Amino acid sequence: MLHAFLFEGGLLLLFLPIIAWHLGISLWQAFLMDITMATFYLVHAFVYNWIYDNVFPIPANHLLSQRNDVVA
Repeated sequence: MLHAFLFEGGLLLLFLPIIAWHLGISLWQAFLMDITMATFYLVHAFVYNWIYDNVFPIPANHLLSQRNDVVA
């Protein structure tokens, strides 16, 4: 998680001034836009994966065979 946060933070620091300048908005507005989009995609990814895992669950025998491979 630390790697993901540092990666996103680095991108934010690098591109925030460029995006604010290009759109003609303040740094604060560009920051809020970035946080809003990141939050949207975080929720979208969570909901999508939750639905996908419920529609296409991993078969129990596959999980057991993987567990036996790790133990052996």
